[in-house]
Amino acid sequence: MTFPERDKYYISDSEDTSEDTKLLCPFQCKTETVKEDREHEENRKRLPYSQNKISNSEKNCSQLYPEKNHRKINACIKADISPQDDERYAILKIIDDYKNLPSENIIRPLITFLDIPSPSLYYTFHQTYSSPNICYIMVVDMTKSPNDQVLEHVDEIDCYRTKPWKYQDFYKFWLQSIHSYSGDKIPTVILVGTHADEISKASCRKFFREVFEIFDHYPHLKRCLHPDRTFAIGFPKTESELENLTDIKKCIAKLVRGSTSFEDRIRPIWAIFEHILQRKKIKRIISRKMLTKINNRLNEELRIDEAEIQKILCFLHRVGTLLYFDEEGLNETVVLDIQWFVDAFKTIINVPVDKNDLDYSLQRFERTGVLDDEEIIKIWKSRAKEGHFSHKKEILAYMERLELLAKIYENEALYYIPSMNKRKFENSDIYKEGSKSSILCFWFDEKGQLPVFIFYGIVLKCMKIPKWSVLRENDKICLYENSACFLFHCHIVVVCLCKYKIQVQVWVPARNRIGVNLLREIQQAVEGKIQEYKGYTYKIGYRCQNGILNTDDDNSFIAKAEFPVTTHNCQNCKGSKTHFVDNTICWILPEKEKVQGLSVLPFTRSTSKCCDL
Repeated sequence: MTFPERDKYYISDSEDTSEDTKLLCPFQCKTETVKEDREHEENRKRLPYSQNKISNSEKNCSQLYPEKNHRKINACIKADISPQDDERYAILKIIDDYKNLPSENIIRPLITFLDIPSPSLYYTFHQTYSSPNICYIMVVDMTKSPNDQVLEHVDEIDCYRTKPWKYQDFYKFWLQSIHSYSGDKIPTVILVGTHADEISKASCRKFFREVFEIFDHYPHLKRCLHPDRTFAIGFPKTESELENLTDIKKCIAKLVRGSTSFEDRIRPIWAIFEHILQRKKIKRIISRKMLTKINNRLNEELRIDEAEIQKILCFLHRVGTLLYFDEEGLNETVVLDIQWFVDAFKTIINVPVDKNDLDYSLQRFERTGVLDDEEIIKIWKSRAKEGHFSHKKEILAYMERLELLAKIYENEALYYIPSMNKRKFENSDIYKEGSKSSILCFWFDEKGQLPVFIFYGIVLKCMKIPKWSVLRENDKICLYENSACFLFHCHIVVVCLCKYKIQVQVWVPARNRIGVNLLREIQQAVEGKIQEYKGYTYKIGYRCQNGILNTDDDNSFIAKAEFPVTTHNCQNCKGSKTHFVDNTICWILPEKEKVQGLSVLPFTRSTSKCCDL
């Protein structure tokens, strides 16, 4: 793989680098001519709207601002149009946009940039912004070798999973996270290396080669990268601004203009509805019923049916303009301001905690991630001008859907934010005496790293499994940083995350035998939740009868495909002599699963229809 040498620090693609790249040129707003006026007049006549209603406002704005200054026209529109006249506002906005089009027939896509925070506390935010239609820019420090240990971890939360990581582990983590939200599409990632002013050009090229080599064994991740999308930038010595980023801009322009993955065919009439929604953004949230009323107030030729409104909302959600899910319980509400919604969550997780306060509820939240409804009300009321409290029910419903939090019990107003939990899990916390099952293991790709927010999501999904409830022991809610305990038919189900393995064990307080049918039901329930995440490959197996839960040192994994066994020696148990594996440790024997007609792969399963691992 060749990384060509470029001028300055850049390693850019080979496209035309002249400064007049059409997408990057500013709009050429020429002086109005008689011909232009005629063209605009003809377009007004084509619009299905009474010309008399808009002519005065349009004329006034044109006379006041012949240079067509966008902001000034907007001010004129706002001053002249009543809040109820959404149609007129949208039409004028479209005419304004049309006037600012250059004379050349050039498509100029609108590009939105979002800065996604990297500390572990904010991992759960990423799905709010991620979608298959997004291009990602991954920024890395080239003065750090991919094999270097990350010595200083700046996370607000003491995340045990990332402490021993090297830089390459984080690179794999981020690409795996990006891949998991890309559906069936190949995500596009631009790799930007910083601190090029501190190393040589040859060192820059060597760094990029080393990064690419990390993914030699992960083709599903390596295909996200390309040598033509690698750039090295330096920081200024004296100037206050970064050096020219033209090459990166041109790469983005080329991606947007040349890829069909960023294109959606929509009806022109949608533009009117989108402008109306943008105008309503100040309300933060709007109901579907209100959108229907707005639609009914439009001129008859501009009205659309309910099904098309639904399509518009789903499209705008997909491109990141708003939040909307066509699902029961959510499809009656539209979140118009995504940043406002994210800020509602940030105010909760960043709430200041006074260690001397006699009210320990916030201290408990900082330690365990458990917060009661009253505290949420207090937090949002303290920032009343943000308006979060007024929409509490709708915000919490969307947060649950996005797996930012979950209500722990149906009859109690307690919420759980797993990314906040710092409590360590010890087996002795709960289990005193009784019977234990063998340990079910979902062994994910150890080199690809299982994103921690996937485990968070699985825990939140398990809370919603019928007849499952979070265990409460001595008034202590049994949720931990890397584990969760549930009660199911008088049995305790423990779900743990150890590096790249999700482990499940069943405990029963008395010396009773744990039924095979119950184990089968639990395994199918947990795997069903794992299968809701796409793009992850794992092996199913069990630790032997002497296996230890919640430890990385026990390697006694026996793949499910090897059962039933007759004389299988286990030599991996920590502290145990060599012994035969017992068939009873397998919760579902492969032949029984086939009889039930379930889809089974002999050794490895994937949560996607096709996977390159």
